[in-house]
Amino acid sequence: MAGEGKVSETVDAIIEVLITDKLADYVERVSHLFYSFLQEWVQMTNLYDLASDLNDYLNWKSSGVSDFVSIKSFNYKDITLTYGPGTVH
Repeated sequence: MAGEGKVSETVDAIIEVLITDKLADYVERVSHLFYSFLQEWVQMTNLYDLASDLNDYLNWKSSGVSDFVSIKSFNYKDITLTYGPGTVH
């Protein structure tokens, strides 16, 4: 039964390696998810800033652009413009 201690130690070492690998995989997946979320947030804030600036420009009467271009919809990922005569709401 002296070999039983070595087997137990080997099994414990294998379990430790498996747990460490699973933990490393989990940390990597969480890190990737967080980075993706952060990138998405940066894109949304950039688009919001651009849409806000565009809206200010379109509402500036002396530009004349507001007579034929308007923002139809905006959802933090896309912006849809309408253009042409008679598009002002």
